Formats: sequence, C-alpha cells, structure tokens
Amino acid sequence: GVRVQKRGSKPFTVHASAVLNCTGPFTDSVRAMGDEKRAPIMTPAGGTHVVLPSHFAPTDLGLIIPKTKDGRVVFVLPWLGGLLAGTTDVVAPITLTPKPTRDEVDFILEAVAPYLQSPATRKDVTSAWSGIRPLASAPKAGDGDGGKTENVSRDHVVHDENDGVVTVTGGKWTTYRLMAEHAVDAAIAVAAEVDQTITTRTTNCVTPKVPVTGAHGYGPDLVGKLLMENARVSTLPGGRRAAFSTNASSVSLLFSDQSVIEHLVCAYGDRAQVVLQLAKDHENLAKRLVPNHPVLAAEVAYAAREEYCLTTRDFLARRSRLAFLDVDAAEAAAPVANSLLAKELGWGWFKQRRELRATMAFLRTFRCDDA
Repeated sequence: GVRVQKRGSKPFTVHASAVLNCTGPFTDSVRAMGDEKRAPIMTPAGGTHVVLPSHFAPTDLGLIIPKTKDGRVVFVLPWLGGLLAGTTDVVAPITLTPKPTRDEVDFILEAVAPYLQSPATRKDVTSAWSGIRPLASAPKAGDGDGGKTENVSRDHVVHDENDGVVTVTGGKWTTYRLMAEHAVDAAIAVAAEVDQTITTRTTNCVTPKVPVTGAHGYGPDLVGKLLMENARVSTLPGGRRAAFSTNASSVSLLFSDQSVIEHLVCAYGDRAQVVLQLAKDHENLAKRLVPNHPVLAAEVAYAAREEYCLTTRDFLARRSRLAFLDVDAAEAAAPVANSLLAKELGWGWFKQRRELRATMAFLRTFRCDDA
C-alpha cells in the first residue's frame, strides 16, 4: 500500500495488493523510494510551445516543417482561436514549474517565420510554455547527441518492480487510454500473486469500451441543437422574448453566441448543457471571464463541483486552457475565477489572497518576455 496525506489532514495508510507508479517526470524518484540502486528508465525531455494570434496563418490549415536547421521537426496548428507553434526537444531539469527559455522561443519563431503571413516577434506571442515529457528510455551514453531527445522512443513502458509496484512511463497524450489499459492489466496480475481470488473478482481493464465523459450525447450537430433549443426557449409565440429567471438580456445573448456554444461543446461534449444551465440559473455565472475569450464564469463553478478543481491555477491552466492560450487574458480572469472558487470551496480571506498570489506567480511562467 501507500502512505497518503491529503492537504490539511493527517497522513493515513491505504492498503493495496498492488500500487501503480504513474508519476511522469518523477517516475525514477518514486522508484528510488523502493530501491535507491534502481537504474533510471525515464529521460525528462523538455518541450516548449508558443501561441500566436490567429491572423499569422490560415485558421483551417496546419503545417509541419520536417527538418529545421538543426534537424528538429516543428509544426504550426490552429488551436482554440490561436496559432500553436512548437516544439523543442532537449533533456530538461525536473521541476514542477518548467519554463521556456529565450533560446527555445527564438528557435521556434525563427523556424516558422518563412511560412507565416509575416514574421512574428516576441511581442506577438500571447503565451509561451514548456512541459516535460517522461520518455521511457535514456539516450546512449557518449553518442554525441548533446542532450537532444528527438530520437528517443515515444512508446510507453509498463514495468513490474517486483515489490508490489507497477511503473508506467513514456507514451504521449494520444495513447493515454492504451497506457491505462496496459497498466491496469499489469496491476491486476501483480495483485493476483498476493491474492489469487482477485482474478475471479475482476476483469481486464474496460477502458476500450467506456466512452469519455461528455461523449454519450455528443455529435456533430450538438452546437446547432443547443442554439436552436435556446432560440425556442427565449422566443414566445408572436415573437415576444421570454423572461429568464436571471438577467434576461445577458443570458439570452450568451446562449445565442455561437462562439460560446462551440467552445463549450468542444470542451465538455454533452456536458455543455450542464454548464449552460448553471449560467441560466445563476446571474453571476452568466458572463464571460474576459471579454475576448468564450470561457464562462459558470465553468469555474462546474470545475469545482464536477471536476475536483482545487486551485485557481487548476482552472486557468487545466480545466480551461486560458493560461496556455493568452496569459494576459488569464491574468485578467484570475481575480474573478479566484473569487468564484473561494465561494465554491469555502475559502477564507487569507486562503483566497494566498491563492491569488500563487496564481499570478504561476502565470508569469507563461510570459515570453520573462523567458
């Protein structure tokens, strides 16, 4: 089992026949807790991306540059109303807050410049960010790669540590469900060595048969259905406008705004209807967090109630993508999102103020001018 400590509470023990180590860049440090002599099986590879305004390239086309001046691959893709360009690929230090460097940002801007409507500068970047990929093998010693990781495999590895722990590392976002399937099946096999009845009480991982949350009622026509439903609700016979239980004009405009509906359907699938209902029922949630992005105040409440959102950073960077898309907008939205989360989670004045300070410090890591 494991020793667990929830924030604000005393540690407690969870007993288990098998434990999964799925800790990304921290894979080897967790493995060392069981045996300090274990050889590393993970290479931390840093990857930086920058986001530019959409006017720099067509919004319906993507581009891959298969060979840059140093042999790396760079891409440019339309993303959430912006233009995403990346990426770099070098061995990186392991940290909770990776940050892009000037050289990485400049490399990307230089590589994509010949293909844009006009060359982009640092001042044009709306957000720059770096992540750490936990690659499942180490570069060969002395091969002269200079710390590059572009040739390291992106496949995942599931490894039995022979002490009740199963480690899964490597892979990428597009294979996360396959990784989960392999890891769960391996954990069941390890647990069965301790308790053979587990094989009769469990089945193999069912993730291939389970749709993700939001998929059940999702379809290409969902945006149109929601827009039409709102038109019917907000218009009475004879063309008269219906009165909503909250501010009628703001809610009606919100529900009929195609960019908002498209954003919600893209982010939540059929759960977009739940978010919209929150906005309809609560006037303070029936508004955008910032004027130039379709993210709603209702999404903050939904994240706290349905998605285990515990911090303002969680919302701005993970429950929404505002920090990754436009750091100026994220900073402007932070006080509002912080106040809404404080109400949802019962924060006191001191906790609320401390969380806002931590959020603003976190958002500074997305600033290109600070790289």
